[in-house]
Parts: sequence; structure tokens; C-alpha cells
Amino acid sequence: MLTPQIINKTVWSRLTKIHTQNRVSGAYLLVGPRGTGKADLVFDFLELDEKLKGKRALIEVGAHSDVILVKPEIEEKKGKIREKQISINQVKEALKMFSYYSQEATKKFLIIQSIEKLTLTAANSLLKTVEELSGNSVVIFTASGEGGVLDTIKSRCQKIYFNLKSEKDIYQFLENQETDLDKEILENIVFLARGRIKEAEKFLSDTQYREMHLEKLENFKKALRGDLKTGFQIAHDETKNKQLFAEYLVDWSYYLSIFLKKNILENQDIRIQKKVFQISKQLNEAQEILRSNPNVNPRLLLENFFVQIK
Repeated sequence: MLTPQIINKTVWSRLTKIHTQNRVSGAYLLVGPRGTGKADLVFDFLELDEKLKGKRALIEVGAHSDVILVKPEIEEKKGKIREKQISINQVKEALKMFSYYSQEATKKFLIIQSIEKLTLTAANSLLKTVEELSGNSVVIFTASGEGGVLDTIKSRCQKIYFNLKSEKDIYQFLENQETDLDKEILENIVFLARGRIKEAEKFLSDTQYREMHLEKLENFKKALRGDLKTGFQIAHDETKNKQLFAEYLVDWSYYLSIFLKKNILENQDIRIQKKVFQISKQLNEAQEILRSNPNVNPRLLLENFFVQIK
């Protein structure tokens, strides 16, 4: 089980201190990679309010009148699942509910998960609320990065950062769970988690999710060895969902960095090191193009990458 201390001891210590000293501010922005436990600690923080203790099940599904929860809706289309942007209508409805007095809790809370998913009009509609918060109103945003958050919102929030955990911390968490998984599987989970404790938990409990990611990584390795057919198949299959594709790019970059580090430490062939470094550089360039140009064709981008490294 992921306790607040396991998720992020430093952040949890700060949140409990804020509550104990009755220094809760009007607006917070929790920033960290997906899977680092931001949403979990928000819910844990809310339960510090005696009137909300034991109400977590209601809060998590947005069914508590004093905690207004906004998050991206999930859309399934042609067998693909993706998160939609948070619309202006979602925000308007949330702000209407947020304007009412609290019924049970000492404060009224508005939680917006993945603020970077807000449309521009939806984000702008929040500005007045954030600027004019009363003493009994608290807004908490979560974001995977600050890049997609309006500066006018960021400047009015106290920022709390969630860092990635070390491989040692992830491995220790896994070993403390009641599991009969062998060492190789645990090492695979540590690798796939990339320091994200919630992802480690999911890889541990969801075999299908774990095997899917391992299969995709193996296919990427085949493409790196010059199998252009596999590379083009990856480009065809994995770029239909831009959000998932962006995550796979991070996985692949991480694999290359670990591979390069291992070869350098073991004094392996310098030619291999140079080749891997060049591939890593080209992959990073592809990631930057994808981030900076929303109109780029990801399939062509990835096909071009595999042709270049062949």
C-alpha cells in the first residue's frame, strides 16, 4: 500500500505542517511527472480536515459537495483510449459549485487535475477566481510540468514539486510488497517505472499493463538493430494516440540513456557508445519537434527517425 510517506515524504511533511499550523493558502500548484502520486497526496491532504476524514471514496469520484473535482474526461475511440482536454463547460460548472458555501468541511476546495489539459478559454476563466479567493476557499492544481500552465495562474500559486524516486527506493518499495515475482520481473518494473512510484505500483499489480510496455520496448530494440520493418510498424501503431506516443518516446530515451551509461561504466566499444549517443540525440530532437509543433505528423516523424539510424 502506498502511504503518503512512501509517495513523497518531503511533500507530505510540508502539507501536514501547513495543516497543523493552520497556514493553508488559497492556491497551490503541484508539479511533477505523471505517476509520482500528486493526486493521491491531494486526497490525503484533504482528509487532514476532520470533517473530510473517511470521505475519500466520495471525494475521488467527485461526489462530495465541498470538494469540486475537475479532471480530463476519458474517451475511447476505435479501441484507443485518450484523455480529452478540459472544456470551458466543465470549468464553468465547477466554478458554479465552488461558489456555494461549504456544508461539512471547514473550507471549500476546487481540485483541477492535469491543468495543462485546460483549453485556453477554460484556463482564462479561472483567473478571476484564483485572484479573488476568500479565506475559506482553496484551489489546488496538479500538472505534469509548468510549461502548459498560464503564467498568470502560476504566479498566484504556491508551488510544490514532486521529484522522481531513485531506483533503490522503487526496488525497496517492491520488495516490501507481498509478491512472489522473481528478481528479473522486479528489475523490469523498476526500469519501466522510471522513478514514478504510482507507475511501479501499477506495473506490479497489472500484469497485462506491464507486459504491454515490455513488448513495446523489445520492439523498439529490434528497430534499433536495423529492423526497418519493425520500425515502420511501430510508427504505424504507436503514433495514433499522441499522448501515449509521447510517453513511449520518454521510455525509449530512458532506455538509451541507461544503455549508454552502462556501456561507458563498463568501458565497452567506443564506437557503440558514439552510435547510441547519436541515436539518443536524434530521438531527443524528435521529442522536441513533437512538443513544439502540434501540427507535425508523428508517424512521418518516427519513420524518418528509424530511417536515419538504420
